[in-house]
Parts: sequence; C-alpha cells; structure tokens
Amino acid sequence: MIVKATTLTTSEWGGCIVIGSTPLLISALLKLSPESWLAKVKLDKFIDESKDMSSNAILDKYEKGSKMKIDAVDKLVKRADGKGKGGNPMGDDNDYQAV
Repeated sequence: MIVKATTLTTSEWGGCIVIGSTPLLISALLKLSPESWLAKVKLDKFIDESKDMSSNAILDKYEKGSKMKIDAVDKLVKRADGKGKGGNPMGDDNDYQAV
C-alpha cells in the first residue's frame, strides 16, 4: 500500500464538498458584483499588466530553461545487443534497455 487512506464520515465528506466548492461560490459572487465596486479596490499593487517584464530574473531563467536541448535520453539508454547507443529510444521496447 502506497498511501494510508481511511473512509470519511458523512460530516467529513460534506465538509470537503463545502470547502471545495468555495471558489465556485466566490467566483459567482464576483461575477454578480457591479464593476463600480472593483473601481473602489486598488488592485494595482497586486497586478500591474502595464509593467515591463523583460528584465525579470525568474522569467529569464524560465526562458533559458525552455530553450535548452536535452540529450540525456541517449546517455541513459543503450541497445540491448550492446552495439552502442540506439537511435530512437521511443521505438521498439525490445531493442533498448536501461543503463
């Protein structure tokens, strides 16, 4: 057994449903609220869509990571017959084995 699990009582199950549905209830209330209420709340300190994000360190790291070429599969897989590295490791399962 990977995870120890127990059965929920009816009240525990109901509590989970209520807590899980809270975002749905909040979104429904926000959709029904007039836009004039949102004008009163200053959201600029939380979200600023006009801010230039070209020099953001986190986005720079993400961009660098997304452009990396990964060739680790060729290093981890070799042909089962021992004749060096194989071509496409996603090919026939019988041609390859883990190193």
